[in-house]
Amino acid sequence: MQLAIAPLLLLVALAGPAPARDADAGEAQRLYTLGERAMGEGQPTRAVPLWRQAIVALPQTSAYDRLRHRLVLRLGYGLMAAWERSGDRRYLLDAQRLLERYVERHEAIFGDDARARAERGEVYEQLYEVERRATPPAANDDDGTAAASTTKDERGPDARGLKRVVRVKTRRWHPPTHDDARVHEWIAGPQTSVETGLVMTAPTLQPLDPPRAYVRLAGPVGGGDDRSGGDDRGRGRRSLARAALLAARPALRACFSDAFARSPHDVVRTAVRLELGDDGRIRAADVVGEDVIDAAGSACVEQQLASVALDAGDHGQDTLELPLVFFWKDARMLDEANGVIVRDHWDSWQRPRELNHGAMGFLPPVDQFKGH
Repeated sequence: MQLAIAPLLLLVALAGPAPARDADAGEAQRLYTLGERAMGEGQPTRAVPLWRQAIVALPQTSAYDRLRHRLVLRLGYGLMAAWERSGDRRYLLDAQRLLERYVERHEAIFGDDARARAERGEVYEQLYEVERRATPPAANDDDGTAAASTTKDERGPDARGLKRVVRVKTRRWHPPTHDDARVHEWIAGPQTSVETGLVMTAPTLQPLDPPRAYVRLAGPVGGGDDRSGGDDRGRGRRSLARAALLAARPALRACFSDAFARSPHDVVRTAVRLELGDDGRIRAADVVGEDVIDAAGSACVEQQLASVALDAGDHGQDTLELPLVFFWKDARMLDEANGVIVRDHWDSWQRPRELNHGAMGFLPPVDQFKGH
């Protein structure tokens, strides 16, 4: 069963034949993605209605028939998983009706070539799995000899209450073994995958850092006559610049966040001139470089730096020019499947999922296990 179809939904949506169909395919993509997220969280009963809506939203044109086929199979698997999770047998009956109706229509849609027959084989295989779960096993005699029942003989009035014993030979039921190829197929299937199955160790995306603004010193601190004062004067300026930035950093980040919300710009490089009074305290601040996205952002930065209660001791009257860089970083998440840091769920879909659980590898041939 093909599972990773979200990228195909995106490609089909971008190549749709008409804007209305593009919108329908985009809605189907959104619903499918929400369903996959619910399945990844171990909630197949939430995923099933979302995938139903995705199939309905997909444009009813031949361009989307292949994608619709894969969505139907994914929904069938989701219905089985929902039954496993909830114990509600109606999910199995829904899956049975879905697959029976779809396999009747499949030949009319795709014909009878080799590929179409292979696709119908996938549907029949899933239908077999559904029916196997929907039909309870027959009660058999464990010793395999006979199931005996005693009934009253009603052959005629002369029987006078005679009894007879009816013995029906039954076949002993044997539990599945590792020699059965279907057992290996089930173990290697999606229901035991750490990504798609109901597995306790299924990897998820865990948040690391929220989206936020940053501000940093972007170079040496200048100001006044840089040639006067020597190294001691320069070290004093750098110390004052770092102290001012440290005191005002939360407020400066808030200024950039507000400006970013008005007009997103990932990086802004600018400079701020600070005027120190005779007592070494900040008297005024002025953005002399690029605006912090806009005039309101620059005014906010000037106000926050000018209000810093900076005690510079006997530094005296001076001018500091701080080169600053403001930048925005999106949220970061850890993909537990491979230890890769990603931005969001779409970013994780686009990266190779090389799991260290070993569940995505194929099992060796069954013959290899015989005799062990």
